[in-house]
Amino acid sequence: MKKLSEKEIQTKKKQFEEDAGQIAIRLRFVNQKKEKALYYYHAAMKAQYEYFAMGLERMQQFKPHMDALEAYLKTQDRREWAAQLHLIISHELANLSSDHSSDNDSQLVIFLLDLPPISASMVASSHGTNYEPLVDLLSYTSLAVLNAIVVTTANAEEQEAVLKVGVRILDAHHKTLPIIKYGIVKEVENTSDANTLFRSNSIATKLMGMFIKLTGLPYLQKIIKPHILELLKGGDYEVDPKRAKEGDNLEQNMERVLNAAQQIFNRVISSVSEFPLPMRVIAAFLANEVTKKFPHNKHTAIGGYIFLRFICPAILSPGSFGLLDENPPTDSGPGRALVIVSKVLQNLSNGVEFGSKEFYMAGANKFTNQNLDKVKAFFDELIDLPFKIDNITGSEVDYPPLATLEEVL
Repeated sequence: MKKLSEKEIQTKKKQFEEDAGQIAIRLRFVNQKKEKALYYYHAAMKAQYEYFAMGLERMQQFKPHMDALEAYLKTQDRREWAAQLHLIISHELANLSSDHSSDNDSQLVIFLLDLPPISASMVASSHGTNYEPLVDLLSYTSLAVLNAIVVTTANAEEQEAVLKVGVRILDAHHKTLPIIKYGIVKEVENTSDANTLFRSNSIATKLMGMFIKLTGLPYLQKIIKPHILELLKGGDYEVDPKRAKEGDNLEQNMERVLNAAQQIFNRVISSVSEFPLPMRVIAAFLANEVTKKFPHNKHTAIGGYIFLRFICPAILSPGSFGLLDENPPTDSGPGRALVIVSKVLQNLSNGVEFGSKEFYMAGANKFTNQNLDKVKAFFDELIDLPFKIDNITGSEVDYPPLATLEEVL
């Protein structure tokens, strides 16, 4: 190996120092960019937190006024309630508009103020209940007032209680179906991908969820609850090798799962005549609207409504649907069977097979393939009604409401 001369060594040393200097400069530049990016990220997070904190503070400030209003109205003649409530809410919203002049606030307030006017004649002609204008306010298509009441509640349990009361009031006045239909129309209009339909957590979606939970309870008690109780008696249904105990026969467990799923599915598809009529109306209207924009997604949409939002959640969380006193633990034990069986039924309703993400469920794909035509036939029979359901504002079916007018007065 040739030995470098002193001059060559000095030249390479100089070159090395220059390269090192360039690298140091670039590292400083990268670090500066990184620090700036972190600064903007933290600033954005701080701004977002302050924005939500401000919104929560405003809603909390609004709640005492609503509580005071409720106490005051209890002392007033019922004929004056609706008109007074409308005027007070409009006044409060107008104050919000003037006090907080940001574009988003102003647009929101203008939207909320776009409510149907209430006159003395409307109050006087409220069919003897004196509540019709109040109900019109709660059921206005934006559901802004009902949403404001719901979001001011402290937790999910209180939200559910408020929604339950709201649905009972609206259903007693035959307002629920028109509201749900309007929500379906807007959801389809605002969706560009059929696979994301009805996945939002809007107040309209929550309202529909509560309505089908209350309306469908007798059906669930008769059709689904016996199968849940059977699954909870015990038996090994675990099919995930990571969760299985030593000595478990996973193939036998899968056959046990598929047998249970088949029994539930057979009972469901034979129960069209027992299915709640208002829920069939919703399914038929949903199918019509989805087909207009997504011609090939009718069955998927109905499956998402019937199984994803109704049957499968009831199996997975029977306590939440009033079928049991509480939800059984689902991490292990009998409750784990509810999770796996509901997965099988949900994939069938979506018409999709299990993939690599849940490879241990691949044995259930034969269940989907064997029953796919049957579930589509069930959906078609479910929405085959003897009357048209095109009218978005009307309620074409006379069904016993969730509450009578006397019960909600």
